[in-house]
Amino acid sequence: MKTTLPPTLRHLFTLLLILLLTAACRHEAPMTNRLVDHRPPIFPDYTEVTIPPNIAPLRFLLSDTCDVDKAAATFECGAERVTVWASDGRSIAIAPRAWKRLMKDAAGKVISVKVTARIAGEWVGYAPFNLYVATDSIDPYIVYGRTDPSRNVMGHTGLYSRCLEDFRERAVLTSDMTRGDRIGPATFSGGDAQRFFLPLSGALSCALLTDSDKIEKLNTHTIPGLPTPTHVAWHPSGRYMAFAVNRNARQDARETASRIVIYDVAKHELFTSPQLFSDSSSVTYPAFSPDGETLYFCATSLMAHTHADSAKYHLCALAFNIHGGRRFGRKADTLYHSRP
Repeated sequence: MKTTLPPTLRHLFTLLLILLLTAACRHEAPMTNRLVDHRPPIFPDYTEVTIPPNIAPLRFLLSDTCDVDKAAATFECGAERVTVWASDGRSIAIAPRAWKRLMKDAAGKVISVKVTARIAGEWVGYAPFNLYVATDSIDPYIVYGRTDPSRNVMGHTGLYSRCLEDFRERAVLTSDMTRGDRIGPATFSGGDAQRFFLPLSGALSCALLTDSDKIEKLNTHTIPGLPTPTHVAWHPSGRYMAFAVNRNARQDARETASRIVIYDVAKHELFTSPQLFSDSSSVTYPAFSPDGETLYFCATSLMAHTHADSAKYHLCALAFNIHGGRRFGRKADTLYHSRP
């Protein structure tokens, strides 16, 4: 028996079919009028980069140097293909679900990206570029500090974490939680999220050292006159930390007269060396060598440092002994001498 749909239902069915076909076509890349042999001008420039398989969806913007009013990008890896149209004519933002589907089996493979843009009324197809997907994932979280961009004021600061898999951000600790105390960036020991150093300035004026469920409050004024430490560097062994301290009050991002001290985490002691704690020079940016037997740092004379816009630093190295006896070498080596 043949069934005939009523006219109203037939019209609704036809309209629905047209809408579905229109929506499907919308997800296809437009036909190009001409091809160019160069890659699209995008920001950030993701062309030919390697990405981890668990990274959040990549978004990019077509440069405003070209007269673009519409654009689309097609991501293709194996049998998986996704076309994304720019929401505002320039911004390419692939949906999280589509990106997850594209990346599901992409580890160790290549994603081809083809961008098409309508410029001055015609569709231009750019040369495709590749995204090389690594086989290894990255740690999903990154921690960083935020500070008020205005100088010479104790503005809002905070410690934040961002998930690199979905790009969501959350506040870990902010100056609002510490009654306005300024929060420095956290420094992790060997990338261990359970072990980090966090300086605080203001009314608290201390530093926090965490080790799993243990929290130690480090009073940096054990050496008289030392304010909150900055530029912290962990020793590879995890036992020592080197950090720069400013002798004068620091009211902006510029250091005035800096020294370097070492903290022994096991003994809860601060110690230093004449090469790192001098009245004639300012030293900063400490960093240990991978074997832990050399401390690198930057140094400049205090006279040169009075002119902040022209101060130049030398790159120096000092032997560091962790096996007992004399802690430091007798002389610091200058690896690079900056010219005046």
